[in-house]
Amino acid sequence: MPVVPRYESQQVNQVAQAQQVQAAPLDVSPINKVGNEIVDVFQKARDQADRVRVLSARTALQKQVNDLTYGENGYAHAQGINALYAGETAKKNIEQAQANILKDLNIRQREMFQPDLDTVKNSFNANLQNHVYNENRKAVTTTVDDSIYTAEETMKQNFNNPNEITRNILDIDNGVTELEGLSGIVSPEYRAKRQSAAIVNTALNALSQPIPDFQSAKNIMDTFGDRMTVSDKNRLVETMRPMQLSAEAGIEAQVIFDKYRDDPQGKVEALLKITDPQKKQQVSQNLAVLDKAYDESQGMGSAKVLNTFLETGKIDADSYARLDPENQNKTMIAINAKREHD
Repeated sequence: MPVVPRYESQQVNQVAQAQQVQAAPLDVSPINKVGNEIVDVFQKARDQADRVRVLSARTALQKQVNDLTYGENGYAHAQGINALYAGETAKKNIEQAQANILKDLNIRQREMFQPDLDTVKNSFNANLQNHVYNENRKAVTTTVDDSIYTAEETMKQNFNNPNEITRNILDIDNGVTELEGLSGIVSPEYRAKRQSAAIVNTALNALSQPIPDFQSAKNIMDTFGDRMTVSDKNRLVETMRPMQLSAEAGIEAQVIFDKYRDDPQGKVEALLKITDPQKKQQVSQNLAVLDKAYDESQGMGSAKVLNTFLETGKIDADSYARLDPENQNKTMIAINAKREHD
């Protein structure tokens, strides 16, 4: 029996092979790889461009900060109250500089720049505020110090006016309160020293006058001594002591002279009763001066009486009455001798 060819099976195999060829995927990976690499290059270029632009922006901002701070018109050069006005100008200028820089950045660059912007501006504002605060504080402190100094000088010139002294002590006290508010430090010791120094200097100014005003200095000591520190009071006492001794010695010498003018022994006994050696010496010296002045006065008086008699033949009764009995007697002896001679 002849074999019949099986075309159906062969056709099926050809169809199956064709299907297998059609089902095999197309390999496009090399193309995708090249495309991705191109995208990465452009992205990196954009990233780098953005970073450079942000760096440029940060540099520009920092230059503005440096100029506004340390430049020719920078706020750091402003002192005292002027620092406040310079600071306000600097704040406006930094805001304008920021706006000028931001307008040249795209959205992504602005987002990248924001942290740097915050850091630089925060630093600028902090430094600016610190400078303004310190300069303002110095200006106020200087003004308050000047007001205290003026009160002290006013006191010194009014050493003989207790009401002015009291008023200016109050001004000094108020000034110290202002300084305490500025510093945040309350110091009773500083307040006491400042008041004490002003009072002592006022008393010393009274004693330094061409004719020392011992009484005004003593009144200051008696009235305001409780406001002086121990050291200041001791210093004033030591300064006043020689003047006080001189004043007391002068008064005592005058009393002794008036009481014992014609009694040398009485003068000696009165001197021996003085226990302070320095005072005794001063009284003795003053008595010698008084005795000398008295003798000179009596001598001039006697001479005047004699000259008047020689010129007019009459006795000057007023001048004669000012002579003590001893000199009156000596003058009359001289007048009588002239009469007998004539």
